[in-house]
Amino acid sequence: MREIWWNGKFIPSPTSPPFLEDSGLLFGEGLFETVKVREGRACFLQSHINRLLTSSEELSLSLPLSREELLAGIQGILERGKVKEGVMRIFLTPGNLYLTLHKGLPYTGKKSFRVTFSDFPRNEESPLVRHKVMSFFENRLARQEAQKKGFEEAIFLNRKGELTEGAFSNLFLVKEDLVLTPPLGSGILPGIIRGEIIRLGEEMGIPVREKILRPEDLKESREIFLTSSLMGVMPVREVEGWFQGEQFPLTLRLREALLKKEESTLFP
Repeated sequence: MREIWWNGKFIPSPTSPPFLEDSGLLFGEGLFETVKVREGRACFLQSHINRLLTSSEELSLSLPLSREELLAGIQGILERGKVKEGVMRIFLTPGNLYLTLHKGLPYTGKKSFRVTFSDFPRNEESPLVRHKVMSFFENRLARQEAQKKGFEEAIFLNRKGELTEGAFSNLFLVKEDLVLTPPLGSGILPGIIRGEIIRLGEEMGIPVREKILRPEDLKESREIFLTSSLMGVMPVREVEGWFQGEQFPLTLRLREALLKKEESTLFP
């Protein structure tokens, strides 16, 4: 027997919502994937599922359904939801797998970002830092603090003072003739779009390299951009007032190439 008080009311145990006992809610124990929906179809879905499966194996979170059953569920929610542009999320917690679908994309109309640095460091040695874990409050808090200062995104430094990633994005910079991005060892998530940009660079003859970077590298950059599944490729016009730019020729080339690649991955 257990007693539950929820939003001002006592709830009988037999009728209590099952998610109240989910380890994802109780302990943040779980994984999630954020998938862009375009033309009523999911973008880069196989890459998202592959990352989910890799993380679930490494963190001992087994899927209660097969990959085929998950794909059937995704097709079903897309057909039922009839959302042309929106966001689908896949959540995996111990013993539970569920999907949500929402209308609308968050960065529509945004042409470039102003970014700042987060006040707290990224722990590059954390076993969770390279996984899309549900305990995402640190990232949300960093962005909220940045937005209070008038910026759109916060950039984390790790405990060594190296550049890592944005609260909701991966980081790239264009320095001389190279596109550079921090390595996984600096303490970053292997972003889906990050991986696509690295592959697109190879296809387009644009050298993209993983390299340990520090804040001063931003000052020497010709262009800076962020990537994520929902923002795609987002130019950065300012970093705390000391980097400013309005011309992003290489960034925009990569953005256009990504949109074409995205179209080829739509599911179903």
